[in-house]
Amino acid sequence: MTSKRFYPLALSALAIAAACGPSISSDRDVSIPIPVGATFALVGGANVGEERDATLQSQITHQKIQSAIKAEMISKGFKEAPEGQAAFKVRYFISVQTSTSYVTTGGYGYGYGWGWGGGMSTTMPVTSKEGGAVIDLLTMSDKLAWRGIMKGTAGDKAPSQEKVDHAVKTIMATLKPGS
Repeated sequence: MTSKRFYPLALSALAIAAACGPSISSDRDVSIPIPVGATFALVGGANVGEERDATLQSQITHQKIQSAIKAEMISKGFKEAPEGQAAFKVRYFISVQTSTSYVTTGGYGYGYGWGWGGGMSTTMPVTSKEGGAVIDLLTMSDKLAWRGIMKGTAGDKAPSQEKVDHAVKTIMATLKPGS
């Protein structure tokens, strides 16, 4: 399977959460305080990377992601504010990349007479979709305070609001105001 760069590892965990075993990671700049009750503004998201997946381009999908991020921020004690008045900005990136690898089966086997003989082999393409989502918390001067990343196998269908909510909650689990 070939591996291509995701712009900032993009993620939306939407189509990703439907698959098995997503990889979750996060990073925090401890020099930037994140106080309890801090204000935030959701400044949008982007479908990035080398492949623009139609499901991820859907405004409905982006509304689900934005709704889940706002709900999770509020559940952590943050307060939503207009962009010009907020202490932090929240942005997200999502991406899907399709890869194709080839699997060959058959070939050689025990033959007549001396040793091995030829046989039939079949080569088949195997397609997989890798997805990623990134959620960033930035200061208003664009300093990255926290980043959560999810990578995994993406599904073919648009995710439900419940799957998006679960994925966002999982990504944002390490974001702890007051730390």
